[in-house]
Amino acid sequence: RPNFGIGMTAKQATAIFRSLVALCGLDHRQLAEVLGRTPQTARHKLAGSNPIIQRDLDVLAELWSRIEAGEDSLTGPPAEHSSAIAWVRSRTSAD
Repeated sequence: RPNFGIGMTAKQATAIFRSLVALCGLDHRQLAEVLGRTPQTARHKLAGSNPIIQRDLDVLAELWSRIEAGEDSLTGPPAEHSSAIAWVRSRTSAD
């Protein structure tokens, strides 16, 4: 069953949402801040009991893009993930 017009089932949307949260290195409190929601709502979205909407996926995809690009303005876990990506790239780019 499609989920709010985002072209996937609720189960698929939740799986992608959880993966993006993990890629960005966010806990539920940080996720709440990024999404502009309460920590309780963030927990419910992670649990699959609140629907994932297109905006949720868009916000996390944009944050992931910033992490992957090594944007200097990142802080906390996203900045740590960005540094790790840069380190791995520096080791593998010489091959």
